[in-house]
Amino acid sequence: MANIEITDLSMSYQKDKKILDDLSLNIKDGELLSILGPSGCGKTTMLRLISGLIPIQKGTIRVSGKDISKVPVYKRNFGMVFQSYALFPHMTIFQNITFGLKRRKLDKKTIEKKALDILDITGLSNLKDRMPSELSGGQQQRVSLARALAINPSVLLLDEPLSNLDAKLRIEMREEIHRLQQKLKMTTIFVTHDQEECFAISDRVALMNKGQIEQLDTPQNIYKNPKTEFVARFIGYDNFISKEWAESKQWQFHKEITGKLLTIRPENIEIGSGENNLLGKVISKNFLGNYYQYIVETEIGTLKVNTTEDQSSTNAEITLNFPKQSLIELEDK
Repeated sequence: MANIEITDLSMSYQKDKKILDDLSLNIKDGELLSILGPSGCGKTTMLRLISGLIPIQKGTIRVSGKDISKVPVYKRNFGMVFQSYALFPHMTIFQNITFGLKRRKLDKKTIEKKALDILDITGLSNLKDRMPSELSGGQQQRVSLARALAINPSVLLLDEPLSNLDAKLRIEMREEIHRLQQKLKMTTIFVTHDQEECFAISDRVALMNKGQIEQLDTPQNIYKNPKTEFVARFIGYDNFISKEWAESKQWQFHKEITGKLLTIRPENIEIGSGENNLLGKVISKNFLGNYYQYIVETEIGTLKVNTTEDQSSTNAEITLNFPKQSLIELEDK
């Protein structure tokens, strides 16, 4: 296991375009930290810098206090799992898993024991003599994970490992990754653009935007208390209200508001009168399985309102209530 300290990490592919901009981050020993963000935010570049696949231009990376900035990738003892399974098609599953162990020049008995142990832990023992082409996508990704774990890495790096799987397999594999990480207590960095996937397994989340970390927090705190408009929009806060407008309507707040912008989740807006009211007209209604979603036109713009019960109809005039405890203040950026 290891803790990772990243300090002032910067990376540019073009002189006038920074992919990472003086990024600093501490990852705790045994923690599963997810790096979340949209395409182009720098999350994969950061993972590749940590792994050593690309050289550092500026900044330092320390693992358990040791500066590894100039240590070549093959000496970092990191396990890596990528979007593509990257299995050797001409080797059996057992041979794929022992490949990294052989490169470390361990004796035959040790290699066999380590491989059999990791096959057992990952539930692949009955598949060890098969070829990759004989496995499903989920099984191949499990082999890729087993190969990374077989070398007993100090850090496990996962670069969108589930993106090529269908929805059901994604859920199964994320649960498998979480189970193994908890069992082995291995420091793990998981890169993804999928919010649900990330929140389901992470101890903490680093949500990135334009080469910087916009918010570093637990999944629960990011979901319930986004700090900025970017974070709020990324995780599904679609409704934004100016503090100046709210004050002009004498709305109530549960605390003093110093920022300029407020937000509220669609499911927290109530249909009916309450402490903070706003009139609107339903311009569309959609049944989405677990809830109904109303698109409501108001004087402050179009808002989304989610309710578990069917409470209105298209073209109806309705009153919306914004409970003060559900209004979240966003930082000015």
